[in-house]
Amino acid sequence: MKNVTLKLSEDSQDFTVTFHFAKNEFFDHETLYKTYVYDKSTFEPISANASTITWKEGKNPGIKIKAKKKKSKNF
Repeated sequence: MKNVTLKLSEDSQDFTVTFHFAKNEFFDHETLYKTYVYDKSTFEPISANASTITWKEGKNPGIKIKAKKKKSKNF
């Protein structure tokens, strides 16, 4: 990660966090974001939106890679 920036909404409590990345072995995105939306009357968070990460083959940390077990020839 190279940098993190914050953009505040001018008329509400909403904000967007943007993550800036250098080239890496996990994904090709240079930036990823997450936006938080707040209720204007209660100031409670009501939703969050984020960019979708397109992982490179075999690099998604959320997927466990199972190794195949070799069967023994001796019974």
